[in-house]
Amino acid sequence: MERVLHGVFMVIHDLGVLLAGASGSGKSRLGLELVARGHALVADDCGLFRVTAEGLVGAPPPHTGDFLHVRGLGAFNIRRQYGDGALCPRHPLQLIMELDPAAGVDEVALQPPVAMEVRHGVAVAVLRLASPWPGPAVVEALVTRHRLALEGYDTAGHLVRCQDKALGGV
Repeated sequence: MERVLHGVFMVIHDLGVLLAGASGSGKSRLGLELVARGHALVADDCGLFRVTAEGLVGAPPPHTGDFLHVRGLGAFNIRRQYGDGALCPRHPLQLIMELDPAAGVDEVALQPPVAMEVRHGVAVAVLRLASPWPGPAVVEALVTRHRLALEGYDTAGHLVRCQDKALGGV
């Protein structure tokens, strides 16, 4: 059974990332910028997800997978403009980056928390970002840091250890 998750579903640095947020928040514009930087579009607006052994695996709705619609700019045929490599027919969902205007910004936190939330019966990592959307380079950096965390690397913990060492173990 297919289930819908709203947002722009992309493959960024080999991770399936859903850019989620309110209508008009700039998800598709950010998706277009990420495609132009070499990442792949899976689905615009509403990805169709199935629960599999890999978790939630998303694909585009039938006949619309080549297209990305950006408010104010119109429709783009991603395959025609960027080639076959700019599209991915299906991918597991590994991170939801959610634009949340109500998300508090902790100016001193070493990194925003990633929460595990259940979507359609599957636990998925969710990173809430305050408005406005970060640019594509920041999204790439956040995705890479998340990928490193999945591999066991703790960026914030490493920084704290380095600071402690620099201060002589204080």
